[in-house]
Amino acid sequence: MPLPRSLSLSLFLAFSPSLLFSASASAAAAASAAAPRPPNVIVIFCDDLGYGDVGAFGAKGYATPHLDRLARDGAMFTGFHVSQPVCSASRAALLTGCYSNRLGIHGALNPKATHGLNAARVATMTAALAAEMKRLDDPQSLSVASPRPAAWSPPPA
Repeated sequence: MPLPRSLSLSLFLAFSPSLLFSASASAAAAASAAAPRPPNVIVIFCDDLGYGDVGAFGAKGYATPHLDRLARDGAMFTGFHVSQPVCSASRAALLTGCYSNRLGIHGALNPKATHGLNAARVATMTAALAAEMKRLDDPQSLSVASPRPAAWSPPPA
């Protein structure tokens, strides 16, 4: 026997707030679960630091507990190479994505240097790098990471 129309409407209105709350709570949970996290990438850029100078890569002569913990808890990318053995040229290459020779930077720049990076271009490169880092939030894009290096060169004795 069907319910009278007024009773059906009353029951619907009585349960509507709980349905609305349930729907909004599940929508909020789905939105928070789908919210992308920013990438958590650290590039440690050092002058004159060799592959075998950090404990995570097998160094015995130096204590590097914090770097070792970062390597142990994260992913180690073992194919990162600098374009020049001096800071200015390597940093310019990292910021621009170009070989330092192409930029005309062959060594360390001093404060009186008349060449180097254009400040406006560096700002746009930084924005482009930030956009690229957001793209790397996809776990599949980090599949080239290795939890441990395949081989390493021991430090000189």
